[in-house]
Amino acid sequence: ATMCDQYGLGRSSGRSSQSVGSSPLSIVSMASSVAGGVRADFELGELLALVPLQTVRGPRDVEIHGVAVDSREVRPGFVFVAREGEKTDGHRFLGDAIARGAVVVVSERPPDAKFAALEATATGKPTWVQTPDARKAAGLMAAKAWGEPAKKMNLVGVTGTNGKTTSAYLIDGLFSRLAPPSAMLGTVVSKFGDRSAPTRHTTPEAPAI
Repeated sequence: ATMCDQYGLGRSSGRSSQSVGSSPLSIVSMASSVAGGVRADFELGELLALVPLQTVRGPRDVEIHGVAVDSREVRPGFVFVAREGEKTDGHRFLGDAIARGAVVVVSERPPDAKFAALEATATGKPTWVQTPDARKAAGLMAAKAWGEPAKKMNLVGVTGTNGKTTSAYLIDGLFSRLAPPSAMLGTVVSKFGDRSAPTRHTTPEAPAI
């Protein structure tokens, strides 16, 4: 059973495409051991079928190994989703993402002259996917990359003004005893089984979830 005390599509309070604090990769690694999540490899064309209203510049037969919204977490073969956040702009880190091996960039903007210059110096030519909602695209792509884990779990969302964390701990305690293992994603801590990690963002980014 898996539950979280806040899960939504609103803006994250942290840095878009460049998270601050503990790395989401530590959270994802714990979650995979509990939920059985395994990152799958697939072609870009499979992702494009999930993302509506896109404009694609570049090859579509690209093999994808993962999705990241933080350039520091990009690995060879990853999709980098660049978004404008409240504190910084993920497009500032395109060069870093490409240098780390990003083969696809997803953005709400068309590619600019700076990206064209990066293409000429990067190993391989990244494909640029323009979509009106990059955050939604990140969620859809991340779910595909991790084998649609939400379909294999029972999910409970707790929303409201006051009492979310208390309610989340109570539900997690019940699930841990009645239907283990249980995981909790909250505003204070992310917990998977008997392991936990502090959280810094009210709403974690899609790849972390």
